[in-house]
Amino acid sequence: MKLVNVSSSMENNKKGLYYATITWSNFENGQDYSITINRQTYEYMVEDIQHYIKKYRPRKAKLETCAYESPTHAEDLTPKVKSELGL
Repeated sequence: MKLVNVSSSMENNKKGLYYATITWSNFENGQDYSITINRQTYEYMVEDIQHYIKKYRPRKAKLETCAYESPTHAEDLTPKVKSELGL
């Protein structure tokens, strides 16, 4: 799917979803772990990213990627969200 810009009016479009993946490593066993969430709105996605980064802070969790996807649009939101959250 070709990535295109999502206009502000599309950000809370109920036809699309927001996805985010948070990752962390277990240094004791050398394995990587992740959690992927999907939310209906940009605001809920950002709130939950903050929640999981805080929850898994002892494991040095980081935001791997996040995006908006609908049947006709897709946008990588990772740089925007990392900047917004100071990550």
